[in-house]
Amino acid sequence: MELNLVLNNEENSLLRFITLISSLALSFDCSHISIDSNGYNLFGRNVFPDRLAVGWMLYVPHIVLTELIPEAARVVPVKDGENQKGTIIVSTEEIFDGKKREHIGKANDIEIKLLDLGLLPLMTEL
Repeated sequence: MELNLVLNNEENSLLRFITLISSLALSFDCSHISIDSNGYNLFGRNVFPDRLAVGWMLYVPHIVLTELIPEAARVVPVKDGENQKGTIIVSTEEIFDGKKREHIGKANDIEIKLLDLGLLPLMTEL
């Protein structure tokens, strides 16, 4: 399923999207959730065309420690009560721009790290 949202450039946009992804992950049986912009994934700016793209944020249904991905701006646990259901990995604190070289580089670095950790599945595995 694909969902398209319009994002206003507001000060609390990052926290709103983290809250949205957390709510979706807890409400549905999501294997992964990804948010990007300006064609980051669509135009192949991600590292691995056959795997999930990180873009601005990626929810994975695994526990990921902050120390494992120092490239990330944030690593946010998604909890169902006391139990952690997964993790949101955020590439940039500011709103992600899929055309901006710096943002692309951050997302690319995180994708490489996630693949090394075995946490970036092939699209055919979803």
